[in-house]
Amino acid sequence: TTLEPDLCKVDLEVGPSVVFLYGTLIRNFMHVKENLFGEDQKYTPMEDYEIVHKNENSKEETAFDVRDFRPLDVILDITVHDLQANLVKYCTPTDPPCPYLCVEKLVFEMDKTYRETRLQLLLSPVLLTSSDLLERDSKEDHLKQGNLLLTGLQFRGHAMFS
Repeated sequence: TTLEPDLCKVDLEVGPSVVFLYGTLIRNFMHVKENLFGEDQKYTPMEDYEIVHKNENSKEETAFDVRDFRPLDVILDITVHDLQANLVKYCTPTDPPCPYLCVEKLVFEMDKTYRETRLQLLLSPVLLTSSDLLERDSKEDHLKQGNLLLTGLQFRGHAMFS
């Protein structure tokens, strides 16, 4: 028989906030993602486990417990409103300030089961602002601040047997 999966459900909604993003944060997030939701999860038929388990512990035989192989379903819903993200970089007092992002809404949804993973990401709108400290004529003073606008981004992903 098949056991019902354990369910880990996280609903997180965050209001106006300010975050500081470092390059190492992205690398660490990727390590967590691979270790918890992908690379280290391997399909093991229960019949094979019993044979391997007996070979490894030939001196001590333990009873096979199906609960050790109970699947885990993860449902993750994260919604962030009015986010300001400072993109931290090394700056000296003579350097321009760090650029920052303003995000009106960020929504991330993940539904991971033993057989499939479904992802959805929504960003709406994102404004990147960067400035410099160059001396300019008064007619070019408006060039001190640059803006890049992404009006929206929606990504959906579906992976089978993940």
